[in-house]
Amino acid sequence: MRKPVWKIFLLGALIGVLSFLVVYGVTPLDPTRVNWIGLGYDEWDIQQRYAGWMAYRNSDWRLPLGDANAWGYPAENGVNIAFSDSVPWVCVLFKLLSPLLPGTFQWEGIYALAGFALQGGAAAMLLSLFLNSWLTTSAATLFFTFSPVLLEREFRHTSLASHYLILFALYFYFKYRRTPGKYPWQMFLLPAVAVGITPYFLPMVAVFILAMCVDQVRLSHKPAGPLLYFLGSCACGIAAAFAIGSVGHGYSAVREQGAYGTYSMNLNAVINPRSCGGYTWSQFLPQREQLYGQYDGFNYLGVGVMAFLALDLVLLLWMTARRPGAGNGLKKALGRNGTLLPVCLLLTLFAVSHVVCFDGTELFTIPLPEPLFALCSVFRASSRLFYPVFYLLMLAAVVVFAKALAIFGKQRFLLAGVVAFTGLQLFDLSGAIVQKHTDMDQRAQNSLGLPAELQDLSGYSFLYVTDELVAWGSRNVLCAVYGPGMKTNTWDTNTSPAATGPNWYYMNQTQEQLQQGQYSEDTLYVTIDAARYEQWQRTFADADVRFVTWEVEDPRGPYYFMLPVRSGAE
Repeated sequence: MRKPVWKIFLLGALIGVLSFLVVYGVTPLDPTRVNWIGLGYDEWDIQQRYAGWMAYRNSDWRLPLGDANAWGYPAENGVNIAFSDSVPWVCVLFKLLSPLLPGTFQWEGIYALAGFALQGGAAAMLLSLFLNSWLTTSAATLFFTFSPVLLEREFRHTSLASHYLILFALYFYFKYRRTPGKYPWQMFLLPAVAVGITPYFLPMVAVFILAMCVDQVRLSHKPAGPLLYFLGSCACGIAAAFAIGSVGHGYSAVREQGAYGTYSMNLNAVINPRSCGGYTWSQFLPQREQLYGQYDGFNYLGVGVMAFLALDLVLLLWMTARRPGAGNGLKKALGRNGTLLPVCLLLTLFAVSHVVCFDGTELFTIPLPEPLFALCSVFRASSRLFYPVFYLLMLAAVVVFAKALAIFGKQRFLLAGVVAFTGLQLFDLSGAIVQKHTDMDQRAQNSLGLPAELQDLSGYSFLYVTDELVAWGSRNVLCAVYGPGMKTNTWDTNTSPAATGPNWYYMNQTQEQLQQGQYSEDTLYVTIDAARYEQWQRTFADADVRFVTWEVEDPRGPYYFMLPVRSGAE
């Protein structure tokens, strides 16, 4: 007897929460602990997200919702947090709650835990469409909550770890196929949510809405209704993008020229346990070579899933050869998935890109017309578009096995088989799981090493960053000293913001004032230019200011601060 879907969701959500705790522990769940963010995680993007959140929290409410006018001062609209990967919808939620929150507050851990819960819940719902046993569904859910691509992205790129969006899209797609014509309203909601997490998930969700509509046209031969449904769901996503500000408002959709084909997926990706951070993703397979920016193309399936798929293939071949009529059944199955298979092929081809590589060799490059190249470069890190195919392979490993056992009348072996391959998968990934847990525990003990003078900056309302730090170079400073209520002229985004012009004009003005011995008492000044710092010391030798050096592990050297003494301060 099939259980209520909400109970299945709660079961999966519990598995997701436990999976998170196994991998990361409780350290990231303390919202007032930010030292592990200030030190980076695998790379420095987590600092960018935290800086975006703080800037947004310090800003006025305005439209579009994602504009942070405390960031990139003095531009009227500031900088949009959609381009700092700060998960706009999450920022909007916590900005609403901001009056109730402590001054120092990070949501990375809270959102990651929620993401794991949603991942487990969505996976269990999806599996329940094909499996009847709670135990089997629970065991198979572990494939999804310990997904290598999920674990690799979490905290490195938290927004890109929102894989539950893909699983929900798959659930509604397969559920719809059982009741054609009854369009799920949730498919209007998913694009709007996806855009407010990261635009990369919009095509990953929309492609299953399109597949649903194509399936309906194949059945009914009436395109009008499916077309309106598809356009309506896309319109919801576009409306959300305009509401947030991730489209329009002076931003370029293409981050950099020549990007498509650089952050692509190597043909070895599904068997290559190599990622950013140097984790041991496999106890069996060696790391293989990659090219260009393909460190971002991590799509390792895991030995458990690969072995499961190999067994499925053997069973299908054996069944086709030994059982009369099995071939017809296979043809029917391919027919039912006649839309899904081309979708997987297109996503895979886009992920691989026009620059086709295997290991450390570029095999060939397919010339693309400039308009098509520019369009593809909107999603420059093309390897991420393989995620839906990744999860379909994971789902197929379980479902094909279950259906094969049903045909053979051996369903009693289903749970044992799923448990065995899940165990193999977890063992294969165990090195990375242990490394991540240990690393997070160690991070809890680390300190940013801030000088005492920089630990209480509540009297300052502006952080002035000099030109050599104004973009990405300010990440450490923003995470360490950018406090509640502060504005700043700096920004940290993935594309050139509209604030660029006013910002540079303001910086030139401020630099002239500093050279003339003028400063603002409520402003904290920072540079990494030793010569400029020495000039400040000479110019303001007799002024009521303090000079502080923050020694930090950074190839650019230490950060130099000038702090006007606040009125009433000792």
